[in-house]
Amino acid sequence: MSLIDEIREYVNRSHAYAWRAAHPMAPDEPGLVSALLCREMYQGLRDVLSRNIPPSTKLMVKGVFTHQTPKVKAVTGAKAVEIGDLLLIQQHFDTDPAKPSTGRALLLQAKTSLKPKTGSLNSGTQRIQFELYQSWPAFTGETRLATSPTGYSSWDFTHPSAGSEPCTAGAEYAIIYKKHAYRSVLTTPRWKGVLSAGPDHAALLAHLFSSESTWVTGPCSLPPAHARGGVRCPMDFACTLSGLLAGTVGRSFSPGVKSGGDHWSIFINEMLEVASNPSGDYLYTNANQGVISGMRGRDLLMQAAAPILRFAVAEDMEQWISFGHSKPGNYFEFTNLLLSTMTGSGRYDNEPPNEESSRQKFQPGHVPVLVMATIGDEPLQDW
Repeated sequence: MSLIDEIREYVNRSHAYAWRAAHPMAPDEPGLVSALLCREMYQGLRDVLSRNIPPSTKLMVKGVFTHQTPKVKAVTGAKAVEIGDLLLIQQHFDTDPAKPSTGRALLLQAKTSLKPKTGSLNSGTQRIQFELYQSWPAFTGETRLATSPTGYSSWDFTHPSAGSEPCTAGAEYAIIYKKHAYRSVLTTPRWKGVLSAGPDHAALLAHLFSSESTWVTGPCSLPPAHARGGVRCPMDFACTLSGLLAGTVGRSFSPGVKSGGDHWSIFINEMLEVASNPSGDYLYTNANQGVISGMRGRDLLMQAAAPILRFAVAEDMEQWISFGHSKPGNYFEFTNLLLSTMTGSGRYDNEPPNEESSRQKFQPGHVPVLVMATIGDEPLQDW
């Protein structure tokens, strides 16, 4: 079975899991997204990816679901909308600490449908979300996100980022099949359950969902396309996810960047930071006074690795508690390798000042995230 086939099984198992969990009701869109990110499922993705990377490369996968998604408002707009329903993040660390970490990310706006396309998006906040993803006009954070990056009056994703991709490469729509397409045998662990056709599997095929995948994706058409035409989603989500890992899907970001003109990188790093440390003692130690406490005495390499380290420690600890006494293994391998990379000789001078911030007081939040981090000598594109 190919890597894409195995990723597709992970996606379809999560869809089956959502239907089992919601029984006798149908799962709603948050339920379908949370199933993709739950531990019972993302452990299966980690197993798939770990068997398809070089033995010298170490992998961590972590899903974090939340209802605290930031809302934003276009500078010229009147209403705030959620910035996304799911954020896919890939980050790679070279074993040579002198080489900077690299990353790619993709925001997804999820919709449930019986067909691999949305209907008209020309009503209410749907049109606002469409226009954001279509061209990224300047916007401000309204809830759970700073109004703007420090030194700016608004967020602007059209500013140049780490790669050469256009700003629109960082966001797409995802259609999740609305009916019960798959069943999964109840096993331990859940991600090993064998898939079988559900009551609406034939309808999934009839509506041309790509490769029998319950999740498909697609970008907004560029202007002058109008929201009333909706968005077609012809891409199998398994291809989208594997493309993100291969460097052909999504938008590059610079890990660790917290200030400057690269607003896309600042946003992705902030989402990583909040997701890995929801108590807020990293960037928001004095948020109630409007003060951001910078990472004084730390370098860019440390800033880039810190969120992934928190995820890794939690995952490695869970693995050890679950299996450490009954199954031999190299526990805390990813954590220890990342620590050795962080304490290496490579240093990057990007120390932010500890000063009064122009940001509004706010309780930070993050988009639900699926994080895939690797450490190795080979860039992901060389796999």
